[in-house]
Amino acid sequence: MRWSSDSPARTSPPDAEWLSKITYDGDVVVQQDKTNQGSAVSTVKRRWRGDAVEELEFGTKTDKGSAGCVFDDPMVVLRIPVEEGKMPTQEFEGEGANCDGTRTITVERREDVTDAEGRAWPSWRIRVETVVKSTGLTNKSTDTRWFSPDLGKDIRIEGVAEYINPSGGVAARAESEILLESYPGTDR
Repeated sequence: MRWSSDSPARTSPPDAEWLSKITYDGDVVVQQDKTNQGSAVSTVKRRWRGDAVEELEFGTKTDKGSAGCVFDDPMVVLRIPVEEGKMPTQEFEGEGANCDGTRTITVERREDVTDAEGRAWPSWRIRVETVVKSTGLTNKSTDTRWFSPDLGKDIRIEGVAEYINPSGGVAARAESEILLESYPGTDR
C-alpha cells in the first residue's frame, strides 16, 4: 500500500501481508481484514441471499479511533447469478461517521486471474466506486476486484483512494494492491 500527500510517500515493505478472518452466522458473513504493518482492522458484514449479496455494514478500527457505517437499508453489492453490467448508483445512510455516500458497482467481465502461487482462478472483474462525504474531507475510492465465485472471495484487488479537501484538492492519495497467497481448504 502506498500513501501520498504533501508529506513523503510511504510504501509498505514487499513482505507486507494482508490477513482475512472470515466468520459465519447463518447467511451473514463477517470479514475482518488486517495487515501486519499496523493496528487497523477493517470489518465488512454481508448477507448472502439466493439472488444477491447485501452489505450490512463496514468499518475500520485503529488504536486511535474508529469509523464506519451500519446501513439503514442493506446495499446490494452483487447480484446472483453474476452478470455483466452496471448497477444503479446506490446512496447510503445509517449510523456511523461514514454514512453519507454513494456506491456504483460495475461487473465488467469474466476473467481468469492468477494468485501469488500462479494458480489461475475463474473470476468476475468488478469495479466499485465509493464516495463518502464527511466534515473536512471527502473520500473517493475506486477498487477493481477479481471475485472468485469458487471461493466467494476476491483473488486480487487494486485500489485507489483520494481524500479531497473542501476546495477540491487532493489532500492525500493511497494506492493498494492485494493478491491472494493462500486460502484454507483449497488443494494447495
